[in-house]
Amino acid sequence: MNRKTGFLLAIVSGVMLFLAFPGFNLYLLEWFAFIPLLFALERRSTREAYLLGSVMGAVAVYGGFYWMSNLAITRLGVGTPFNHLVAVAYALFTGQVFAVIAALFQWCRQHNRISDLLLFPVVLVTVFSLFPILFRFKPGDGQSFFLLAIQAIEFTGVHGLDFVLGLVNILGYRLIRPDGGKRFSRLWMVCLLIPMLWFGYGTITLRQWDRRIDDWQTNRIGLVQPDRQVTTGKPQPEKGFSRRFPLDMHLSEQLADQGAEIVFWPEGHFFGYSFWDEIREAFRNRIQLMGTPLIIYDATYTLKDGKKQYHNSSLHLDRRGELAGIYHKIKLVPFGEYVPVIGHSDWLKKVQGTFLDALTPGEQQVTFDEAGMRIVPVLCYEPLYPEFTANAIGADGKGKLLLVQSQDGWYGKSAQPEQHMAVTALRAVENRVPLVHVINNGSSAVILPSGRYHFKSPAFKRGAWTVELPYNRNSGGSFYSRHPYLFVGFVWAMFLVSMSLRLVKPAEL
Repeated sequence: MNRKTGFLLAIVSGVMLFLAFPGFNLYLLEWFAFIPLLFALERRSTREAYLLGSVMGAVAVYGGFYWMSNLAITRLGVGTPFNHLVAVAYALFTGQVFAVIAALFQWCRQHNRISDLLLFPVVLVTVFSLFPILFRFKPGDGQSFFLLAIQAIEFTGVHGLDFVLGLVNILGYRLIRPDGGKRFSRLWMVCLLIPMLWFGYGTITLRQWDRRIDDWQTNRIGLVQPDRQVTTGKPQPEKGFSRRFPLDMHLSEQLADQGAEIVFWPEGHFFGYSFWDEIREAFRNRIQLMGTPLIIYDATYTLKDGKKQYHNSSLHLDRRGELAGIYHKIKLVPFGEYVPVIGHSDWLKKVQGTFLDALTPGEQQVTFDEAGMRIVPVLCYEPLYPEFTANAIGADGKGKLLLVQSQDGWYGKSAQPEQHMAVTALRAVENRVPLVHVINNGSSAVILPSGRYHFKSPAFKRGAWTVELPYNRNSGGSFYSRHPYLFVGFVWAMFLVSMSLRLVKPAEL
């Protein structure tokens, strides 16, 4: 195979992969997307494998994350056409995850006693779980609508789904590639059994969850979706509203009139609840009249050694309008909520102003007890971390509801909010809890522990909705929420063994 053909195959793999992303939703392509790359890697050096992986990765990331050009405009102030250079730069950097996978796989397989059938999924999972990606994603994120494929992640997390995806791809490659009797070796048959069991479990379990949820009672919840424009400055109230009586409160009163037992607000606005007494008093009076508790999102501050520390926070206001709980966001967005290494630099503040003044992360995860539910806030960027979310649910998952509050307006009218939603849907299945994801610009959604969408609002539209949420206070939690590092830790151990065999015991092919 000549070099041009190899690069063409890498491009085909990249195109197949981004078409499997949420937004395009051709998720079945991902089960075959790596096969062209695997053919391209035949008889290639480690350096050549790295280049082929870079090509695949750049194509896949640019196609899937094309909305980075929108972010460059809204957040960084970069105009057209230079905003597209930001998207290209992001694709080139993040695409290195595929380059590392290709290079490590090729390097290990050259002199290794571990079969390619195990080596490829092990390398895939290890690199994706450890590579520093700004907007973290996993191959399995694209499978959130493939309900049969995601049920078993309650044991392994999304890493198990990544492993099966890698295994099916390498099995497909070996099936097509003529290699005589080795194609149907004993190990090949054992590896083929793994995805069969995976999907068999998914088929049986999905039916069981559907029947179980049909018997649950419902809680009426309210979702507020203001669809307001984003700004890097301090946002002002919409015309006809004020900080004392914002649009979100007006929409909440409508939901209360419709019988909502609790109302959720998204991320994306500054209300000043933590800063001004008159705002707290106005909110208290409005909530007392409604008799409906709220969970809102706002900028807040705490005092430490006489200095203010600023946070992005989820606030629980009970039906009396009192602050019953607060959660300070722990996983902050790099270059959005803080700048790594120099975020607190006095020199940087003088040059850039307060825009890059770093927020302070929270120190502990919390649970809000309200409306008969145990509500676990996981904010914005945080559900991209499966282990972090599992720890928030913890060993005691009964009766818990996962709440995600997001502001995805920075990415324009793109597939980004749907991609964000797809990631959080996997968190519902991993931890077997219902999930509410309320997004400023939509779509907002309610997702069941089975991964099914129970409700989904229109995207890029202002509105407020009441939803009958199936809920059972005796259900919730999973093997994964109790042991989030068990499976991926096992894969890491297998990877170390592979590396050791490559270095210590080389063997001729």
